[in-house]
Amino acid sequence: MAGPDQIRGMRKIILALLAALLPAIAVAQSNFPATMPANTVYGRLGIGAGPGQPVPVTSLLSAASSSAANRVFAGPTSGGTGAASFRSLVAADFPQMSNGTLWGNPTSVPATPQAFNIPGLTNLSSPSSTLDYMLIHDHTTGTLKNISISQLTGSVSLTSTNTWTGDNYFGSGRPWCDIRAMGAVGDGVTDDTAAWNACISKLNSTAGSGILFVPPGAYCTFTGFTINGLSTGDIWILGSGVRGSVLTACGHNVNVLYVNQQFGRTDNIAVYGYGMLPTDSVATVSQPAVRLGAAASYWELHHLLIQGGSFPLQVECNGCRIDEVTAQYGYGDGGGSRAANFYTINSGHYTFHSSFDQVLPCTNPGLCTSVTNPTFPASFGSWTTGTAYTVGQVVIASCGGRSFYIQAAKSGTAGASTPPCKPYLNKMTDGGVDWWLVAPNPFYLVQIDSGANEVVIDSTDITGFATACLAVTNTFGVTAPQNIWLHSMTPGGCVGQGYYLNAGSNIKIEGGDFQGCLLSGCAGVFIPNTFSGRAHVDGINFHNGMSYGVLTGAGNTNLTFTHNFVQASTNGFNFGAGVDYITGIGNNCAGGTGRSGGPGANGYFPSGSSGNPGC
Repeated sequence: MAGPDQIRGMRKIILALLAALLPAIAVAQSNFPATMPANTVYGRLGIGAGPGQPVPVTSLLSAASSSAANRVFAGPTSGGTGAASFRSLVAADFPQMSNGTLWGNPTSVPATPQAFNIPGLTNLSSPSSTLDYMLIHDHTTGTLKNISISQLTGSVSLTSTNTWTGDNYFGSGRPWCDIRAMGAVGDGVTDDTAAWNACISKLNSTAGSGILFVPPGAYCTFTGFTINGLSTGDIWILGSGVRGSVLTACGHNVNVLYVNQQFGRTDNIAVYGYGMLPTDSVATVSQPAVRLGAAASYWELHHLLIQGGSFPLQVECNGCRIDEVTAQYGYGDGGGSRAANFYTINSGHYTFHSSFDQVLPCTNPGLCTSVTNPTFPASFGSWTTGTAYTVGQVVIASCGGRSFYIQAAKSGTAGASTPPCKPYLNKMTDGGVDWWLVAPNPFYLVQIDSGANEVVIDSTDITGFATACLAVTNTFGVTAPQNIWLHSMTPGGCVGQGYYLNAGSNIKIEGGDFQGCLLSGCAGVFIPNTFSGRAHVDGINFHNGMSYGVLTGAGNTNLTFTHNFVQASTNGFNFGAGVDYITGIGNNCAGGTGRSGGPGANGYFPSGSSGNPGC
């Protein structure tokens, strides 16, 4: 029997043998060379499935003109006398590729990759041939380009549009398809819809899910990029960042990204809807830039920049999650009741850490940058010929039958005709004054509309020029929105109201600041008599810069206000005639009259130190 010392010695020998074998095992399992020596081909040699290894190009030049040499690179298992036999060619580095010639002169490097044919690739009938693809090392750029069998059967150009075949796997192990593999150009001019559809089809057919990668570039769609009707869904649209990967309408009045599929996500992409090019028609914008349809349950949006379209972001799904999304420059549907940067209908979703601002384009401190100490005009009048306007002044003008706010970019006297309608960020002139388009009239930064149920919006910025920063409406007169929770929002600088609760029930507004509004008579929270449900406003800091902290209509009931601090120039709370069941405790009012109107016969809103100091 071996002693302990002998056993330890045998273990050392075994471990040493394993250490020596591991590199060979790793090489044998490798499908791709760790490094690619210049002027070599790389593949599995011989009849067996041995390790891949590089072979110098020069050793094969002598046989390049014969059919047997062609079969060396395409299969089958034997390659003829004196020639290396490849069971599967994996990669190659060619200093030069010329049309009709496999090799060319290794010492002559072309300025750009050339179109080429590989002879003999049509002879792939042998069952032992396993050549599926070929990686070409572009000697001029130092990058690998992956060419599929279908591309090798004819003459192809090695360009940036066929860098990948689309069936590679990303590091996560999920199926992966780069839209450039399917012919996408990303030049901001070419319609890349077909390439998008090809990637979706490939992922759906091979695994039912996977990553659709959008590399840097501006990818146009003339009809819309869609994800709809897949077998399982769970597609992940992944870009390289909002300043690099762009999906755009390129002058076409279409829904740029329409998702109507469960369980997927979109990350790190910018989406530009119709209305963001100088040549787009303001009067005809009718499609949202991004739309999550009713069947897009549990879809997620992360780190997106969305601009333009009737609604930059329209949400109709239940269980969707929206995080770190910026949506701005919406045009509305032209009907005068639906216009928002973030529009939701018939849905229940969760939104976090996002921004739906509508920033005024100028820097005049009267109206543009100061939301804590804004200017209070009595109203915004209509544009009138021959009128003197000052820089920063906002008026209402007609654009193709639609009403818009416009802002003077310089002082002057208006010309003879209305300024021509131009998209956001494009100056327009009436002959005497330059103008910017500001927003539709009316307009909301967030609009929660008919059928919405269980909507949560948390830690989100809604600041800027809008009729109301957030509106709850029932445009279609069906089921009013209900079970809405708005937490830690930062509305401010809007025209008429902060929160406009026109319809709905079971709405809670909790935490955050309200930073003032623009028109005389505006309120931090406005609840007209069209609202017949229950609402609770708690823990809001209403800054100075509004006429009312809270303004209600006649006959409102079941409203509760707790722990709010209100600074208002007129009233902290103004309760309309006939209100009832108004409850308030722990509120603190400063400035103006603390409260107008009572809480109703069944209400409880004690004034002074007994419950609501200053109110």
